[in-house]
Amino acid sequence: MLGRKTQLLFILCLTTLPQQNVAEENTDGIGHHKPAQVVLDRHSPLTNYISKVKACQGGESLSPFSGNFTSPNYPSYYDNKLYCTWFIQMPNQGYIVNLTVIDRQLQYSHDYLYLYDGPSTNSPLLAALTGSMYFPTTYYSSTNTMFVVLETDDYGQEKGFRVNYTNAYPQKTTAPTVVSTTEMPDKACNGGEYIYSPSGYISSPNYPGNYADDLSCTWQIRIPNNNNNNNNNVIKLSISDFNVEDIFDFLNVYDGPSNNSPLIASWTGQYYVETVYSSSYNMFLLFHSDPVLALSGFKVYFESV
Repeated sequence: MLGRKTQLLFILCLTTLPQQNVAEENTDGIGHHKPAQVVLDRHSPLTNYISKVKACQGGESLSPFSGNFTSPNYPSYYDNKLYCTWFIQMPNQGYIVNLTVIDRQLQYSHDYLYLYDGPSTNSPLLAALTGSMYFPTTYYSSTNTMFVVLETDDYGQEKGFRVNYTNAYPQKTTAPTVVSTTEMPDKACNGGEYIYSPSGYISSPNYPGNYADDLSCTWQIRIPNNNNNNNNNVIKLSISDFNVEDIFDFLNVYDGPSNNSPLIASWTGQYYVETVYSSSYNMFLLFHSDPVLALSGFKVYFESV
């Protein structure tokens, strides 16, 4: 038998153990498993490290012709309640900013990476990114500046992001003749649709109503080459609206005439503004939906540039 003093000492030790990191696992209510959420001790060494990150303490200015940056503590978990900013400026007014998101793992619909086409949050919003993306995606400013914001809430963390940036020449666009493919959704989902046009809209079946379950729809885009300088045009693809089930439904964008071409984007969840470019006059889109949940879908715009 333990003496009374020994019992009291044992109870005291149990009640004063330091708080450990906590992982929670649950489901999203419709049968999908949700990833564990990690809760960090607010007094941990990670919190002390983040407090010293320049981008999260008034912002960081980046002015070389090229560079890279990450979320605090990447590839480990970032902290809650962050507001970090990066101001990118090319020294030459003749350049624009070419920014590529190499890796992005943010808590979906809670934590966001915002890209602004200019020097501040008052500039036009280029993209509001959340959730995960494991394939590089590139964004262009229209001037020599871009402003990047990471904002996290007070619940849960993920591994964050890594981006590269460099200088580029302004993208030249042509006035498009718009054609719509939204009136023929079944063709894309029954063998695929071939589009030969300088520009147009593509949407998920039944957009803006909910698309169906178990879809596999494809669009092969080919643009005419109208340049007189013997340089081939490329395809610029921009999101107008995007709302699909996160992770399980997705739109893949391939840099070429088929899904055997290099993958340049894989979009899932929700997006506001995002743009990618092909390297030739061909682009291939593949939309997949699973059997569980359908949402309002997507609408994208392509044009020859």
